Amino acid sequence: MSADMILEAQDLTKRYDAHGFGRRSRSAPAALDGVSLAIRRGETIGLVGESGSGKSTLARVLLHLTPASSGRICFEGQDLATLGRAEMRRLRRRMQIVFQDPQASLNPRLRVRQTLGEAIRMAGGDTGSASSLTALLDAVGLPARFADSRPHELSGGQRQRVAIARALAVRPSFIVADEPVSALDVSVQAQILNLLADLRESRGLTYLLISHDLAVIRYLAERIAVMYRGRIVELAPAARLFEAARHPYTQLLLASLPGTVRRAPIPAVEPRDSASAGCAFLARCPKAQALCRQAQPPLAALDSEHAVACFVASGA
Repeated sequence: MSADMILEAQDLTKRYDAHGFGRRSRSAPAALDGVSLAIRRGETIGLVGESGSGKSTLARVLLHLTPASSGRICFEGQDLATLGRAEMRRLRRRMQIVFQDPQASLNPRLRVRQTLGEAIRMAGGDTGSASSLTALLDAVGLPARFADSRPHELSGGQRQRVAIARALAVRPSFIVADEPVSALDVSVQAQILNLLADLRESRGLTYLLISHDLAVIRYLAERIAVMYRGRIVELAPAARLFEAARHPYTQLLLASLPGTVRRAPIPAVEPRDSASAGCAFLARCPKAQALCRQAQPPLAALDSEHAVACFVASGA
């Protein structure tokens, strides 16, 4: 594992049976299909794609909350598959997640001090220390008086700040932010994104930022990975992706942004055919060629920073 990488995933797959009970099945479509991703220490990498593209599944597999069907994950130099339960529990403190809906992720019966106190205890801190609690609230921009509030007494933005504080309590190095502002009012979204950016700088955090909103991703991410049907189909620096996207799917996503002149309607999502050997985007692609019907294009490097899974874009 490269020294500047905090996390590396190699050829991850995740399959569920047709009934959704979690057993592996060769006939079921893959929720993840050969995903490889390396995340640099201190960066924010954005993960975008339509609903059902595999973004949240990838996040849960990377955090070892959901087991992969196959593949390898290394975090801070450690292969997660080699760790015992106690070792994994200790390492997981370094890997946290902030969910989309803080209303659902916070226990409605607990006051903020109880929620954060439990997280402080998990990190080996003094749960009775007022200074630890106040420091956490201050880090996310909440006055100390909010310690005695319950979730229903807080606004959506305040609840999300508490959820972020809970993640910070165990002193993580890597945080997955899964649609962290999509449940919030537009007026509050920028405040939370600014908070995440400030925490990244002050605490040296690394983020995997998941969103269907390209404007959110563009605001915070240095690099962007685009997912389609369980695969990463394009990976590039954010500025380059917005200026010169190469995969037809990425181009369609960018064409859907407000204010963009859409030259053609975006084709509807076609049902998956797990038996098809061709490109998963074939039925929606305006540039498909004969080769696209014969094989699934690999994620190929165009240069040292830009990779695309498209025979047409890579000149195959």
